[in-house]
Amino acid sequence: LQNYYQYWKRKYFRLSQHVEGGAFVDYQDNRTTCSEALGYGMLICVYMSRLDGNTARKDFDALNIFRRQFSSSIDLRLTSWYIDDNLAKPKKTTCATDGDLDIAYALILASHEWKRPRYLAEAKKILSGIEDALIRPDYSLRRGDWDINQHAIRLSDIMPTHFDVFAQVSNRQLWQRVKQVHYAILQQISLGEGVFPDFVVKGKTGWKPAPPNFLESSYDGMMYYNSCRVPWRLAAQPQ
Repeated sequence: LQNYYQYWKRKYFRLSQHVEGGAFVDYQDNRTTCSEALGYGMLICVYMSRLDGNTARKDFDALNIFRRQFSSSIDLRLTSWYIDDNLAKPKKTTCATDGDLDIAYALILASHEWKRPRYLAEAKKILSGIEDALIRPDYSLRRGDWDINQHAIRLSDIMPTHFDVFAQVSNRQLWQRVKQVHYAILQQISLGEGVFPDFVVKGKTGWKPAPPNFLESSYDGMMYYNSCRVPWRLAAQPQ
């Protein structure tokens, strides 16, 4: 595990050219990143901290320094989805829900692991943005702070363990309601389709797979590179 972590760092972890003390996850090998990659990187650093000591925390802080410089163009508490480190002033973009969910969760874990209240304060700020901008009145999750008119969900945004922790940190039952609503959606889709598509839309009779090219590709209504993460997210939930 430690060897693979070092391989991951060599392949993807990059110091920023423009953010002093910052670093990012260069998953496309072109000095660009996204909020999901930053969230994954921050989680990996926390998980590896007991094997990699102070280095993991330094890497976490570098990712967090970078993340703080790039807020969403709509809700400043959330993270810009796409960031180009080749540019001194990258263009702001809107947020992606899964990226901010993972970033908030990573900060909470970091606060617990390293006993630093400032991480928890940062997590609570992001949570307030998620609660205000990314949760609909029916408790379903928007795909980002841009997602106002379409009633659709990216199923890989369903992260039950995150929701439980957010409920504890925020002391709000809102997150348990979010969890219950999304479990019901997963159950409906599973019974009807047998597998989880990347995106689902709400119709007159309930939730159903999105049509082709709904948002990203002709596979939007199929199990593809988004929804392949659903089993992992569900398996992380303690039974």
